[in-house]
Amino acid sequence: MKNNMSRTITLGAISAMGVALLTPPASAAPPNAADLGDLTCSDARTLQVDGVDLPHFPHQVGFVDGKGVVARWMHLFDSGSLTITATAEVFPFDVELWGPTNPGRRTTEPDLLRLVECTISFAGSNTITLTADDIAQLGALGVVLDSTYVGAEATIEESGYETLYVDPVQLSRR
Repeated sequence: MKNNMSRTITLGAISAMGVALLTPPASAAPPNAADLGDLTCSDARTLQVDGVDLPHFPHQVGFVDGKGVVARWMHLFDSGSLTITATAEVFPFDVELWGPTNPGRRTTEPDLLRLVECTISFAGSNTITLTADDIAQLGALGVVLDSTYVGAEATIEESGYETLYVDPVQLSRR
């Protein structure tokens, strides 16, 4: 969901969905990094995160003060509705994801009590023109639209949060 749905379903989510953060060789975020917002952490800090999608593992990388941090696990909740402008049809959705921030890597659930929880909340509205990819991704979320909706203008209203679980040793170096 996070990879392509950031322009549709997850307006404010760390796209995704997670902010899977990995220590990069460079000391600053790349120029194409997007401001993902502020995360409020259980260790009383607030982190401003920039992120970028990559074509390889890890799929998403984030930067805090120009330095990478690895988020091990995530919990995302996103709910809202998609409204087709021309017909006023409303399609509600609820998405809840729980698991590794980079699902391409096999891993077991870590001891979450040993990690720092960092959470970002989001809410918003966005108007888009639906593509075939959007319709396929919406179908995976339970919003069933057929190909006649390709090209239709739709408004997505949503709210939710994402919690990332980060190693406290890495955060102590930021």
